[in-house]
Amino acid sequence: MLLLGCKTAIEKIAAFLLVLSERLRSDVLCLPMTRLDISDHLGLTIEPFPAR
Repeated sequence: MLLLGCKTAIEKIAAFLLVLSERLRSDVLCLPMTRLDISDHLGLTIEPFPAR
């Protein structure tokens, strides 16, 4: 838990994706969670996409 507090948002997401890819052991990475679920899991907040 202490390490999660020291990581930046990018590092948290990268670590999450690495762990997920190791568990699935597949060439295709399907995210079984929504952006909101992932952000809650990592202790992050979601910023809305900029309007075009």
